[in-house]
Amino acid sequence: MEVNEGTGAVQRAAAAIRDLVMHRKLVPGQQVRQEDLSRQIGISRGPIREALRILRQDGVVAYERHRGYFVTQFSADEMNQLYLARDLLETAVLAKLPAPSEESLAELAAINESVRSAGTGVDLVMRENDRFHAGVLALSAQRLLVEEIDRIWRMSVAYRALSVSVLSDAAVLAEDHDGMLDALRAGDGKRLAGAVARPSSGLVEPSIADFALISTSSLRVDICAPTSALKWLTVFEPTDGVLERVVSPS
Repeated sequence: MEVNEGTGAVQRAAAAIRDLVMHRKLVPGQQVRQEDLSRQIGISRGPIREALRILRQDGVVAYERHRGYFVTQFSADEMNQLYLARDLLETAVLAKLPAPSEESLAELAAINESVRSAGTGVDLVMRENDRFHAGVLALSAQRLLVEEIDRIWRMSVAYRALSVSVLSDAAVLAEDHDGMLDALRAGDGKRLAGAVARPSSGLVEPSIADFALISTSSLRVDICAPTSALKWLTVFEPTDGVLERVVSPS
């Protein structure tokens, strides 16, 4: 049954498609079929078509003439450019953050406790980690830079969704956040920027050197974790139309 398609149907469709990417039901290079999406999320093709145009502008999907939409697939070099741009922008923003209020610090600490208690729930870890970093960036008055960081963050959602599956447990990620909170309390922007650029856990994404190229010819996705952190290979294989994760030593 289709949902009510009044105001906001396009936004709901865009959010639903992002959710499919985040949950690894759509992976880089995979074709996005409007009729399939319509059945899956219960929204007609009109709003879905408009949502895909928005997601194309965000870099989440790409359009090929006579073929349609595909989840954007980046080369290792392109991913390196995205991460470099994000790191440079984040360093500039975090170095000049104003002193946060006690209320803001308490809110960030509460989000981090949600990260800590997420365990091995990949989707929950990713969502709460995103909330934490968005909360830190929201403290900045440099809105143009923050918006650009957010755009890059959205562009890489498919790869972050895949890479987070090969990473260590959420407690270690929360420890990295603890360091960021300590830097915020101390008003040390340089230390804060360093904590974001060099997390001890390696939990946000694999290093570019260890990113295996993704092939979706059979919906099989191989991604290597950072050699400095873990030596595991995650393989996604289709099972009844859903990508399942199999982890084995590399």
